[in-house]
Formats: sequence, C-alpha cells, structure tokens
Amino acid sequence: KDIFLTTKSPELDREIDYFFSGIKSALDQLGQILGHILNEKIDGWHKSVENGKELSGIKIVRKLKSLKPQEEYRGQRYQNLIDHIETNLEPLTYLVKLRDMPHHRGGMKNISDIMFDSETKQVQPQVIYHSKNEGELVFGFMKRTMVSFNLFVNNFVILAYMLKAPKDMAIQRRDNPVGY
Repeated sequence: KDIFLTTKSPELDREIDYFFSGIKSALDQLGQILGHILNEKIDGWHKSVENGKELSGIKIVRKLKSLKPQEEYRGQRYQNLIDHIETNLEPLTYLVKLRDMPHHRGGMKNISDIMFDSETKQVQPQVIYHSKNEGELVFGFMKRTMVSFNLFVNNFVILAYMLKAPKDMAIQRRDNPVGY
C-alpha cells in the first residue's frame, strides 16, 4: 500500500535540457545581433557578478551604459533597452542556471521524478521546485516561460533596432508604441 513507483525519464529530461539550451542559445544570438547593430564586439549573453550577485546579461547592460550617447532621444532609446534587460535579469539568470545544471552541476535535482500513485492508478507529472516549498508542473512552467521569453525577445529586438533608427521613427505594435 505504501509503495511509490518513481522513475526518471531520460527522454523527458533530455527534452527539458534542450528547452533550456534553446533559450540560452537564443540569448547568445540576441547578444550577437546587438553587437552587429552597434558595430561592437558582443559574442554572447554571459554571466558576470554585479553587487555580489551573478547575473546573466549584465555584461550587455554594462556595454550599453558605456556606449550611451549624449543626444537625448538616442540616449533615451539606449535607456529603454537597458531598462528592459535589467527588468528581466533575474528571471533570465534563473533560466540560464537551470540550463547549466545538467552540464555543470550533475543534473536538475529540482525536478521531481515521474511517480505512479498506486491508489489512484495515475501517473503524477513532474514538478519543478523553484524553492523548497514552491513548485509547479514542469509543463506549466515551460509554457509560461515560452510566453514570457517570446515577449522578452520581441521587445529586445525592437528596442535594439530603435537604437539606430532616425529620430522621428517609431515602431508601433498594436496601439502601444515601443520607441519614440
């Protein structure tokens, strides 16, 4: 009666690893795209320490701050992109940390095994534990992450191209202008 059957699913674990690797690759590509737009050497989206915290993408923020022009309209465009990245630094750092776990830390220990409940005769799906007492279904986390990451990437690309756009140009999405 008190027997719990659990298993690791190598295929599912591999798919989760591919998911996070895809996000990290996309971040590296965003860094390279920004490098081409700015005609600067930015070879990826890397971690660095800022105020005692390791943050993924902080090097790009530092680069943007060092290049921020004096012209008010162009300086504001740089600030818009800086703000967008800084707002997302911690969630992006968390995703990169999850991506690094299988490669550098011996696996993703914060994702539960698949479990068969012998009383209900149902398989319990995997849960990802963000902290000791906070978990959510892996499927829900991945779906939510894709929506959020898609918005981040779209806004990043628009804001990056606005850095070099003429003064009076704005890119409009629906009714909300992204640049001025």
